[in-house]
Amino acid sequence: QFYSTPIITLYWILFFLFTIISLGIFCYWQAERSEKKLLDFTNKVKENENITTSTLLEISDNENIRNICKNYIKSFLPSSIHEKEKTRSNADLYFGYVSWLEDTRNGYPVLQALKIIPGTFTGFGILGTFLGFANGVSQINTNGNFETMKSGIDNLLSGLNIAFNSSIFGVVASILINFIIIQPIIHRLQIESKGLCDYLDEKFYISEADAIMQYSVIVDEDNNHIPFS
Repeated sequence: QFYSTPIITLYWILFFLFTIISLGIFCYWQAERSEKKLLDFTNKVKENENITTSTLLEISDNENIRNICKNYIKSFLPSSIHEKEKTRSNADLYFGYVSWLEDTRNGYPVLQALKIIPGTFTGFGILGTFLGFANGVSQINTNGNFETMKSGIDNLLSGLNIAFNSSIFGVVASILINFIIIQPIIHRLQIESKGLCDYLDEKFYISEADAIMQYSVIVDEDNNHIPFS
């Protein structure tokens, strides 16, 4: 049986752990790249005091960022009536931290991977627990002599040791990775994206009442559009 060969089982566990750790490192590297793009874009936006929708597209040196800007611009109210470019949509809907974590060249699900990695370590800890129990129980031989039974009990205790150590390792690894690596990078992205969104909202967001006042028009007898305000 699979669990009757502890060395092979250990190799499989180590292989899967190596795969998960490699995936975590890759996702963290992608998150760091996204943070750098966010900071660069934010600095370019804030350097332009008279920022316009055209400027947003001009400073977008990345295809995915440009697509985000295009979707944001689609939410703007018609500018033919009013000179100022305004939108009723909050910038966070387009430039939130989730958009930046998904802003990878090949479309890797970075955010989803970062969220499941801690749970995966916990899962491996539980898997190791059951494998340890199974390996220990399989070594018990109740049909042998006292020495055989004593050897089986020793193997059982050894399996229990592996089981409990696996659980401890899985839980500790999950906590460390989540609170030392994953949450800090997500928190930084949330703060940095909020600064960008607040700046864009200050420039472009308009309340419903102001939108009604500024974008409502009256049509006179000559079919001329006169702004209500």
